[in-house]
Amino acid sequence: MKRTISIFLVILMLLSAAPLAGVVNTDWTGFFGMKAEALDLTGQCGENVTYTFDSSTGKLTISGSGDMYDFSSDTSPFANSSIQSVNIQNGVTSIGKCTFVYCESLTSITISNSVKSIGEYAFYNCTSLTSITIPNSVTSIGEWAFYNCGNLRSITIPDSLISIGSFAFSFCLSLTSITIPDSVTSIGSSAFYHCESLTSITISSRVTRIGSAVFSACTSLTSIMIPYGVTSIDSEAFCFCSSLTSITIPDSVTSIGWDAFYNCTSLASITIPNSVTSIGEWAFYNCDHLTSITIPNSVTSIDSSAFSECSALTDVYYEGTETEWDAISIGHGNECLKYATRYYPLIVSSGTCGADGSDLTWTLDDFGTLTISGTGAMANYNPTSAPWRNLRSSIKKVKILSGVTSIGDWAFNGIENLTSITIPDGVTSIGEAAFDMCENLAVVTLPNSVTSIAGYAFSQCTNLTSITIGNSVTSIGNSAFGFCESLTSITIPNSVT
Repeated sequence: MKRTISIFLVILMLLSAAPLAGVVNTDWTGFFGMKAEALDLTGQCGENVTYTFDSSTGKLTISGSGDMYDFSSDTSPFANSSIQSVNIQNGVTSIGKCTFVYCESLTSITISNSVKSIGEYAFYNCTSLTSITIPNSVTSIGEWAFYNCGNLRSITIPDSLISIGSFAFSFCLSLTSITIPDSVTSIGSSAFYHCESLTSITISSRVTRIGSAVFSACTSLTSIMIPYGVTSIDSEAFCFCSSLTSITIPDSVTSIGWDAFYNCTSLASITIPNSVTSIGEWAFYNCDHLTSITIPNSVTSIDSSAFSECSALTDVYYEGTETEWDAISIGHGNECLKYATRYYPLIVSSGTCGADGSDLTWTLDDFGTLTISGTGAMANYNPTSAPWRNLRSSIKKVKILSGVTSIGDWAFNGIENLTSITIPDGVTSIGEAAFDMCENLAVVTLPNSVTSIAGYAFSQCTNLTSITIGNSVTSIGNSAFGFCESLTSITIPNSVT
């Protein structure tokens, strides 16, 4: 029998089983110890912050300078009140803890750009709030800040934001999409738990881990791209995302935690990148539509029941040898891996690709991986002369091994199915149009050894969303990233002259 997942998550799951009206109208006053009381028309809510309330319109105006007080649910003057709108004026620098908890009549709020933080539970259970714009001054959103804002449909997050607290948007049942800007470096556990209408999300490229249960039970989420730089997918991160059909995991991820994709019943295939070394227990439990999986030879352990109840799994593509597969520590409850057909890569073509004086060779296997190995510089080519040119429709990955010192002109241009490239430390130059028109290439990381990027190197990589440029680059050629229409930001190191 499947062991119990985190007790708190189970409690939240039980709450989520109720219909929308039941969740939104759940009486939390006993939990918070609150009683609805009439709001004074004026008062103090910070050392130098005051408020006025117009009872005829339900409008609350907060003014002054400095931080608001942090309250508890039974000391906030606004908790469980009839406030309909809030205007936080310039000079106020924070929204305190529990400030507007259980303000069920609150429909709109204006926040000045002097506010730097939104405290824990600040808008907890504000069930009539439909939209909010957070100004480009706020750096942190506290834990549970917008929990159970069941009618919140849209929220604008500014480029100033650095952190999103745990459970910050949990049970925002009407939220359909959200963009987390690149300024954000951390997202707390369960931050978007049970956002059941969330169909798309863009994650900051500076986030380094997908925390525990962050997107758990987002039952309308169909696909997600995890940005390069994320090193771990933590426990329960996407569990019960029952509509999730595809997920892109970058080469930076080294571990997939327990229950990470538990009960993702629409997931049909997944490719584990060759940076992952371990797959946690129950990671893909009951992914009953999963028919194929690609596992790299970097994986050393597959924990108990990682693929238990994956009843449709028929094909396992292992990017190593049979001997390497036999050396993997595979826990019990993974019988489907045993009974699935296992495929090992076979070399379909090979040749040489080195400049004069180098001994570089290339191989292409039937998994679609083109591997460049040996010592020295690659040869330069014209748009149609690369030795694998006629095989480019079969190439999905390019792996350049340690020892290679340069990538030649036009080496990989026009490889439309290329989704992944591995460039080792030691490569010093990227040739002209080397990856031009690689339309499905989404993420590129250049090592610190690279000093020059020639013209048109990544031109017309129309799906390129992230590129990391090492701090040794001194020159970038004309149109190196021209027509990369999905690339929203790029950092040019100070070394470029």
